[in-house]
Amino acid sequence: MLKTLASAQADFRANDRDGNGINDFWRKDVAGLYVVPGTAGAPIKLIELSTALADSNPQTNISAFGVRGPKTGYWITAIRHEDEDPRKLDPQRFAYVAVPVDFPKHDKDIYIIDENNTVFRKVFDRDVPVTVFPSDLDKNGWKKVD
Repeated sequence: MLKTLASAQADFRANDRDGNGINDFWRKDVAGLYVVPGTAGAPIKLIELSTALADSNPQTNISAFGVRGPKTGYWITAIRHEDEDPRKLDPQRFAYVAVPVDFPKHDKDIYIIDENNTVFRKVFDRDVPVTVFPSDLDKNGWKKVD
């Protein structure tokens, strides 16, 4: 699912899907990669609807397309990089986190990905929410997923 988001971001950037004249990534949320109108005015639908509906913090109105809910037991959230100014996100970067809904019933790991298209995981700690993509993955206990 996270690799699909990375592919959608590559398409969004390479093809200037929002028509703003800049080859940039979509930074607002997950849902926008489905909902945002393209140059023809129709939703761009770069990801599956079920992935868009799994956005835990949609900033784009997705309600007309369905009921929000986790996908394969995970909520997905767009996050910023640790070294980014939260008031001015870098349009040449993106990051996402996937968090299990039914821990420990479901998978015990959380997953992250960024513009480098590599998925990392670590054991989920409900008391330590992941709100940023860490600058030092090793120091923060993240392991590359093969």
